[in-house]
Amino acid sequence: MTSRLIGTGKYQVGREVTEKIALATTTFYNPDKPSDRVRASIAVGTIRTAYDCGINVSVVDGGSFPEFLRDIERYATIIPEARGSTMGKGRRQVITALPSARPVHAWSEPEKKRLMRYLGYCALQILEGKTDFVVPGRISLNSYPTAQQHAEKLGNIIFGDITETRALDLLDIWFGPKMWKKELTDLCFLQYDGRLGDRWETLPVAVMNAIIAGHNVLGVKVPYRNDPRQTEIEEHDVGFHIKRLEQLNNLVPAIKQYWAERHAA
Repeated sequence: MTSRLIGTGKYQVGREVTEKIALATTTFYNPDKPSDRVRASIAVGTIRTAYDCGINVSVVDGGSFPEFLRDIERYATIIPEARGSTMGKGRRQVITALPSARPVHAWSEPEKKRLMRYLGYCALQILEGKTDFVVPGRISLNSYPTAQQHAEKLGNIIFGDITETRALDLLDIWFGPKMWKKELTDLCFLQYDGRLGDRWETLPVAVMNAIIAGHNVLGVKVPYRNDPRQTEIEEHDVGFHIKRLEQLNNLVPAIKQYWAERHAA
């Protein structure tokens, strides 16, 4: 019997590959915010698509509206967020809960439906022994809001300069999704204590931990495109522009400090 293929073109893999992936994500959607309603709808599509691909999904939820939780309960393990959680603690909570029977673990924001069918191609790089840690990357950022394109291109350049990895390949570090062999979970994610804000920096810190420990980190570009509904609601929203600036202001000093501390140790 021919294995069911997941993905398109050169990115196609058999379902036996995607069934080796455990995916972590966190959610919180306020039904009174129109943008959250749109993002929740995209998230339902992401989680269902992952499930349809054979990917195991674990979700730590911070108190989303009941309709959303009912929509995803068939497709994911839902875990209530621990009291007093930060962004980083929530991520560590859900990553800790990933099933050890799956050899490839991954993190993604929940609004990444179009990425789910490319996760198998990324996982294949780990399963075939080509790398220990994958930083998925976007071939183009043209589907994103204009302000986000500029902010994330700048962030990627800065990360490459700080970590001196630009000469190898410019990692799309500002793209949230990450993937790693499960044995790296403690080193890359759980040992970080959140002292530099415990917000967005938790993901690049994980990549830096892998690099500093001598593990192979590979950037894998895929033809991901942002959901047009999300782009539309964010394109001219000043609140989202401010969020991009906050991400830069949080991440850049934290990355610089963490890299310097680890190399001085």
